[in-house]
Amino acid sequence: MAPRILPNPLAAAAAAAAVAVNSPFSLRTAPPATLFQTSALPPALLRPAPGPIRTTHTPVLFAPY
Repeated sequence: MAPRILPNPLAAAAAAAAVAVNSPFSLRTAPPATLFQTSALPPALLRPAPGPIRTTHTPVLFAPY
């Protein structure tokens, strides 16, 4: 649209929105999204590890000379 017809930028945006509303190519409404799109995690991934990954070391006595 020519700026001489719609001098106000807001009027140009409103006119473009009005054309888009009446367009046959209007956007379809999206189906409601679920929280998790895939199945839940298997229980093997959720259980704790069988033991510590790194063993604890015995304390070292620090004695300066």
